[in-house]
Amino acid sequence: MICFLFLNLKGQSLTDIVPDYETYKVGLHLSPNGYGPTFRYTHPWRRDLSYMFDFSMTSVKNVKEKLIINQRMINTTSYIYGKVNRLYAIRPMIGVHKVLADKINKNNIGINGFIGLGPTIGLLKPNYVDVEMVDPNLPNSYISVAVRYNPYTIPSDRISGYSSFTKGMNETKMLAGFSMKAGADFNWGYYSAGYKSLEMGVMLDCFPSRPELMYGIKNKLFYSSFYISFAIGESY
Repeated sequence: MICFLFLNLKGQSLTDIVPDYETYKVGLHLSPNGYGPTFRYTHPWRRDLSYMFDFSMTSVKNVKEKLIINQRMINTTSYIYGKVNRLYAIRPMIGVHKVLADKINKNNIGINGFIGLGPTIGLLKPNYVDVEMVDPNLPNSYISVAVRYNPYTIPSDRISGYSSFTKGMNETKMLAGFSMKAGADFNWGYYSAGYKSLEMGVMLDCFPSRPELMYGIKNKLFYSSFYISFAIGESY
């Protein structure tokens, strides 16, 4: 009896993954658009295939964005010329998650493929910049004033940089869109006690309203990017 239990426990340690495990992981999502949190939960459907719930949040950028700095003033910080609004995407998704290579034990690397899609909540926040203006009380002095950015009405040689991020938060608008992501993740470590995951893929965001990010151009409908994420997770 004791021998049987010993062999059984030994077999469990050699085969660490069970295909019917539910899993979750949390981590950091990185792309040219920026970085943000990511979360994924999978629930087994049939062998090597699971349902997936995925969540991520990052900023969304236009490829024409370019940082500049006002060299006609001192103590200035960089800002993006022509960028009048910032866009952030909150992406809840559902999809499928397929095992491509089993992770037999802690010395193996498991490989999974996945695809997900879902609605997107866009948050469009106006940009404010600090502008040096003549002090109305002291005509020979200047003061810094936070002004909503417009490259056609604000002289660039008077801009010292971005205002506090809190400026304009009360003017943030919500937008509707949808997103899709697909890729592969590589995982290692004991599933039963916690594992690590490195994920690479492609992300596509669509905003039918064509939110204005850059002034004076036709803003895009689709925004795509490659991304990478690192996460830790567990199975249960």
